[in-house]
Amino acid sequence: MTTSVGRLHDLVAADVIAFHDVDFVYVRPAHPEVTEVRAYYEFPELPLPPDAEETEAACRDAYPLCWTHDGQPRVRRLSDVIDRPALRRNDFYRELMHPVAIEHEAMTSLPSARGVCTAFTLSRATRDFSDRDTLVLDAVIPHLTYLLRRVRDEERAAGTATTLEEVTTSFGLGVLVLGPDDRIEATFGRGRELLERYLGGNGHVPEPIACWLHEQRFRARAPEIGAAPEPLVIERGRTRLTMRYVARTTSESVLLEEDGPPRLRPDPELGLTARETEVLQLVGRGLTNKQAARMLGVRPSTVRKHLENAFAKLGVGTRTAAIARAFPQ
Repeated sequence: MTTSVGRLHDLVAADVIAFHDVDFVYVRPAHPEVTEVRAYYEFPELPLPPDAEETEAACRDAYPLCWTHDGQPRVRRLSDVIDRPALRRNDFYRELMHPVAIEHEAMTSLPSARGVCTAFTLSRATRDFSDRDTLVLDAVIPHLTYLLRRVRDEERAAGTATTLEEVTTSFGLGVLVLGPDDRIEATFGRGRELLERYLGGNGHVPEPIACWLHEQRFRARAPEIGAAPEPLVIERGRTRLTMRYVARTTSESVLLEEDGPPRLRPDPELGLTARETEVLQLVGRGLTNKQAARMLGVRPSTVRKHLENAFAKLGVGTRTAAIARAFPQ
């Protein structure tokens, strides 16, 4: 967004340019109240008073450019909706705009749903925005809309990556995201660890996996032959790695899952409850309290309490000692 604001300033000069993406409701006619702020940027940042929010809420008159906001893509100047004498009587102007030398503004609204205001606002201290300025701003609305969509897509992708990392780590899984020529573009969870442990690697999938991938792609492209995808299983001593091919419209990935020898149940004489046993098994796989809590559907503090109770019953003070005592090999 910073780059876009800079380019916007090159087209239409302004003392301050702000971007906001907010939800609002009308508490009374022409008086919106913001209920959620998804994004707000201001360049340069204005030195608003500490009680700015309270002052804004107390203003009898709302910000004039919100009076006619309807979510349609368009450009409006303050002078389009209120004349100069009326603006000077507006308490929003007197309390919040005039003290920071804002006299003229133009709002470039992007397409948005009802109850949403997504817009760039340009502010000046001395001269109003001209008709030429509004024509330029109107012409760049499609470009700003496209940019915002890209930013949101990137944010969603980053959020998806974070969620994928948490989920795969919680379940002890690994994921390899494949690019052109079977290059590994990203790994999540235990992906890198399991790949190196069982097959090594130098940024590309090793030859055994490449041959298996070729077969799986053929099966995915020709479902009419009735060949279902096949996992690749690699054994190492008492453990084995199972790999599954996942194809999507825009990407390919490989899911990795390691199976080890079945863990024994703790001795009933230790007095551990079923939930305490479950928690110990999860932390024994390397999960944090937060990750274990997410899997069990409880709070992290609940996991911590189960661990404390298990430590007391086992007569130990650490996770490692508790796991060794509860699940002797």
